[in-house]
Amino acid sequence: NNNSGFKTELSKGLKNVLILMIPLTLALIMYARPIIQILFGHGKYVDAVAYTAMLMKIYCCGIIGLSAYTIMIRALYANKMIVHSALCAVISLGINITLSIVLTKTLGFGLAGIAVATSVTHTFSFVLALMMLRSRIGSFAGKAFAKTVVKTIISCVPMGLASWFVFRLFSGISIIIALVLCALAGVIVYFLAMHLLKVDEVNDLIRQFKKKISR
Repeated sequence: NNNSGFKTELSKGLKNVLILMIPLTLALIMYARPIIQILFGHGKYVDAVAYTAMLMKIYCCGIIGLSAYTIMIRALYANKMIVHSALCAVISLGINITLSIVLTKTLGFGLAGIAVATSVTHTFSFVLALMMLRSRIGSFAGKAFAKTVVKTIISCVPMGLASWFVFRLFSGISIIIALVLCALAGVIVYFLAMHLLKVDEVNDLIRQFKKKISR
């Protein structure tokens, strides 16, 4: 019955998810083409690389919503809102099916329509679960939460620029090497920017990472 403590931990969990998922989403969207090229760009699949990369970018837009939705569903179960979580899942499934049919069959978007429907559904599911939980425990993501999200987005700007510069610098040598180096550069610049912006959750994530490494 520690409602205040629950809100604090839930807000902290959502912050940690967004701190990791927002830059990851940006990175996957930026480098969808070379990633698909490395994984599948062989033989008869070469002609489908560009289209598959486009689908990957669309799916990536739903990663943030999916990750946050996973946290929210656990929060609903923790509050014994079993019916609400089941209802949320059913509504989300219905929306996904409906959007997929409309976008693929009616509007003729093909596989892109399924990707769009899935990403939209993930985001909608998170918002719906958030509204359900807030109706039970009240508001929990306040100004501090919004500040963290804004700082995260700001930190993604130098991260994206640094990683893109490194990728362009080494892509002529090897795409694999370029991706590895640009990922390292992006991680370093991102966490440095978050540290300069004084995002406390970054230090918590670093401590958790060190604990796992020490094990």
